[in-house]
Amino acid sequence: MSYLIYNQKFTESELYRSRNYKNSAEIIDHFIQNGKITEIVLIVPTNRVARYLKQQILQKYFEIHHKPLRKLHIYNLQNFIEEIFDEVSKNKTITQNYPNFFKQNSRKNYILISEASRVVLTEEAYQKADLQYYKFSNIKVKLEVIKKLSELIYGLREDGFNSSNILHDKESEFEKQYEIIDERKNADTISLILEYEKLLTDGLFDIPKIYELVNILFSNEKTSEVRDNIITSRFGLNTEIITIGFSELKMPEFEFISHFSKSKFPFSISLDYSDANGPLFGNFQETINKLDEVGFNIYSDDELFDDFEQKNNDTDSYFLRKFLFNYNSEKINKNFEDYIKIVQTTNIDQEVKSIAKLVKYLNLEKNIKLNEIAIVSKDANDYANAFRDIFKRERIPVNISDRINLMSANIINILVNLIQLKAEFDIEMIINVLSSQFVKIDSELDLNNILEITNQLRISKFYYKHNSKYIINKAKNYLSFVSNKLLEELDYHDKKKYSLLKTKLEKYIEDFQIIQQKFPQIHEEFSSKRFKEFIYKIISEYKVKDAVLSKQKEFISLMKLDTVYDYYFGIEELEKENQAISKFLLLLDEISLTFDMRFGDKNFTLNEWLMRLKIAVSQERFQIPEKNNYGVQITSIEQIRMISYKVKILCGLNDGVFPSIYSGEKIIGRELKESRLRHIRSERISFYQFLSSSNHIFPEDTQLIYLFFNSKKNSENLSPSPFVENLFKISNLKSTKTFYSDSNLGEEEQIIEEFSWMNSLTKQSEILELTLSNKIIENISELSYKLIEYKSRLNQDEVEYLRKIDSKETINSKIELTDEFVDEFHRKYFSISDIEKYASCPYQYYVKKILSFEAPEKIEESLAQFEKGNFAHNLFYKFYIRLLSDLDETFTLNLKKEDGGDYPVTVVRLEPVRRDKYEKLLLEIIEEELKNPIFDHPFIHLEFDDFLSKDINQNFFLYWLNEELRRAAPFWEFYPYAFEYTLMRKLELKNEEGGTEDTMNFLMKVDKAIIRSDGENNTLGVIDYKYSKGSVEVNNSITSKKKSFQMPIYLKLLMDEFREKGVLVTPLFGAYNVIVRTYDNSNSNLNFVLLEDDSIRELFGIKKNATSQVLKNLSTEKAIENSVSEVFVIKEKILGGNFPLSDDIPKACKYCDFDSLCKRRSN
Repeated sequence: MSYLIYNQKFTESELYRSRNYKNSAEIIDHFIQNGKITEIVLIVPTNRVARYLKQQILQKYFEIHHKPLRKLHIYNLQNFIEEIFDEVSKNKTITQNYPNFFKQNSRKNYILISEASRVVLTEEAYQKADLQYYKFSNIKVKLEVIKKLSELIYGLREDGFNSSNILHDKESEFEKQYEIIDERKNADTISLILEYEKLLTDGLFDIPKIYELVNILFSNEKTSEVRDNIITSRFGLNTEIITIGFSELKMPEFEFISHFSKSKFPFSISLDYSDANGPLFGNFQETINKLDEVGFNIYSDDELFDDFEQKNNDTDSYFLRKFLFNYNSEKINKNFEDYIKIVQTTNIDQEVKSIAKLVKYLNLEKNIKLNEIAIVSKDANDYANAFRDIFKRERIPVNISDRINLMSANIINILVNLIQLKAEFDIEMIINVLSSQFVKIDSELDLNNILEITNQLRISKFYYKHNSKYIINKAKNYLSFVSNKLLEELDYHDKKKYSLLKTKLEKYIEDFQIIQQKFPQIHEEFSSKRFKEFIYKIISEYKVKDAVLSKQKEFISLMKLDTVYDYYFGIEELEKENQAISKFLLLLDEISLTFDMRFGDKNFTLNEWLMRLKIAVSQERFQIPEKNNYGVQITSIEQIRMISYKVKILCGLNDGVFPSIYSGEKIIGRELKESRLRHIRSERISFYQFLSSSNHIFPEDTQLIYLFFNSKKNSENLSPSPFVENLFKISNLKSTKTFYSDSNLGEEEQIIEEFSWMNSLTKQSEILELTLSNKIIENISELSYKLIEYKSRLNQDEVEYLRKIDSKETINSKIELTDEFVDEFHRKYFSISDIEKYASCPYQYYVKKILSFEAPEKIEESLAQFEKGNFAHNLFYKFYIRLLSDLDETFTLNLKKEDGGDYPVTVVRLEPVRRDKYEKLLLEIIEEELKNPIFDHPFIHLEFDDFLSKDINQNFFLYWLNEELRRAAPFWEFYPYAFEYTLMRKLELKNEEGGTEDTMNFLMKVDKAIIRSDGENNTLGVIDYKYSKGSVEVNNSITSKKKSFQMPIYLKLLMDEFREKGVLVTPLFGAYNVIVRTYDNSNSNLNFVLLEDDSIRELFGIKKNATSQVLKNLSTEKAIENSVSEVFVIKEKILGGNFPLSDDIPKACKYCDFDSLCKRRSN
């Protein structure tokens, strides 16, 4: 200790008279030894330090005196003044003399509002204040702005800037501390503070207001004696107050402490500071000077600095204090290399992974207990989620002391949604609520069906989702439409589709009516008390409490205590929910009581209450209670000050992070003078205290310190903190023994013992990852220096996995299929898309067809391309079917049979002279189709004009008709005979002798088949509709890449069907009919594949330079035969369990919904 600051009464104490102490630990030990530890009030910087000291003191006291202790008085400064204020509020004389501060005749004379309530009050102050810069007419202020203003106003008030000071002369000493940056912003800040403090009436308090009132009371001559009476009443007559560990004080804190300079109770402050430190501790010196001015005595032991190397003190700590930020010194301390190590990692991800390995190494190899390790950063929230994730995967017990946003807890989101659903109907929100495990209703609802049908109905996200009557009526209209469809003559596919859809719609309507009953909207107003009761009623109505208890009971019943880690992790998850709901209910109580005190029985609408509740919840935070003596401690650097750990790990030691960037004032229009200098001094003190003061109280025999920084963030290069450079300058830490960079990974030289953990493999998944990326050495024994053996921690499967790699055993990459799957596979009817899916990506086939994973259906509010394609398919089908029933449009084409007979086929023959009739029919069918309720949406209505237009350049359906008629010239010899034709047949693989070697069942639908006969020869063509040219296949997809099978298999099965009827047909071509008009040189919307005779293109009116390809060195029949053979190759691969990822990234990856599983596109 370098400074002791004390009042006159302290000179009468035994502690002062002995002066036999050198640090805070010896002061505390003095009172433990003499048995008077309960007579002191110990004030420390943080609650964590207070808890730590209580545990240590209780343990040490019992070891010495063999008896337990009564209550210990250890507080941080805020809790100490709250204790004082609580005693003040009980004093009737004080509360009666200050009626503006205290609400009389209440159960409690004051409410200490939370951070969340501050934001709510700030929003109200914002609405009332006369603002010049931050008020925007007709624009609702964003919540983020209110939050920021609340933080800044509270920060100013913590510094002592309140309404009392505002009303003082601008030339006052208080105002002289500030520099005005922007007059308008400053004026708005003053207005906000004045309005905010007007709301803090009738017993509402925050910490700055408590400081203000206590300081007023203690400075008033008439009530100054109250100070000592309150101390006596609260803590006892023989109390001694000791303050340790502080680096600087805010003005209200300083004013509060200054009142004890004349107290009848001994009061002292110890500071680890010396004048010899110069700029490092400049803020300390300012504090000392002020305390001296108000009457405190000062004692310093600066002579220790003159000969610290010769004295038996903490010389490293003194060295750091004197030289760490003394840029003119060339002193070198070699002791640091014994316990400080510096590590550079590539990025945050590698940083947290490396630290997890380090923790395992320290625990398993160095036998350091996990609760003796602390991992800290400038802000715990920056790293909390990353460490929570990696430590969960590594199964490392951990205590993370981040403050979790209340709104991030699922149960709170659900509660807020339940309240909002009482204000407005929202089908998406209802599905979300009912999908959670925290809500129970007495009905069985098919939520997947509700989501599916809601999407199909195209319920708008912007309006219709709030109108339940609209939704139910639209569903009923759709059901009526589907029921009428089922009365028509439908093929197998459509009948099955509409029957299933009818069942789903009936269930949807049934469930939706239940939802309307369970989630009614209310339109009444509430007082604060009734709003609180209303929320409790919601919790009861939807059985939220029962759901939480049920989840806890389920955890207990299913819990297997295989490891302590599993138990504590499960408990922590439950505790998170419990803490969240408890904090929510406490916040609700506070809001209700606050508004009751301010507005009494005044009523507000549900939406007004909901807005305030959302503001409060979004700002509130909670913490999961720490588990004593369990796991690694992860927190902020401030929280471990004065607490002893065997190992301290500081991460994020990069420039701009620690020290953080001083951003300057941007909002409030003013800032304290020399703010930038004060900021960097404060950052320096934090770093110095991390390196030294953890061994300050109840020191460990040994201590290790690891400092981590990163070289990159995304693609941006990062610089190490200047604090690292300061350390390098005064030490020899920049050596291979004490400084390590993970960029050295892979170099030949063996890593020294201090950093062997960097390349360790600590679990099976890492070995698997290396194996898959071909980075692992074939014989695992060659990795001996890189592998830390944790065999006792591995389960049997992991040990076996290591053994297989070591012995070079092949790990089977094939999927073992069940007998049931194989049997079902042989009976199954395949579609062409099944085969093409495997050909394109075997892994996607495995995920969809074997694991039965389905990507969520994406239904847009406007018509998607595939829906337009389906619309066109149905339109063309109905057009030709109606013509097929019209004798004027058909004739019988006789195909020559193999026995010489005729086989009659009814075909359609279009006549260009009847164009008007065809156009009228086509437009009538379009109007009929558009009556489908599924198309009842404003965005789709915009496209109806194009569908019904008579302009061939605007309506691509009329363009399609024009192309059909253009080809129907007098010399036209091809006639359509089958439309949306269902084929349900066996595909046969023939052997060389002509026998059947294998078969597969296929079920498919051919868009259009056309036939030609010259009396002797019959030729066949197949046409498939494609919405756009981008989805058209080409010849090499069929012949060489073997990815497309549609055309050859269609032709093959149609040929087989004719052969069964005694008709031999020759395959002529396959063609893709592009619906959307393409403006290229082809002069046609047809694109041919499997075309052997180039003259056919001329017959169809297609120019020579068209995109359609002609087969080269291969006949159409041979191409079909090759495709059939490849289908059966694929069959064998599937049955053999082969589902690999191809070496290249195929076209199928571009829009694949399963990239999250295979990672091909993202990598």
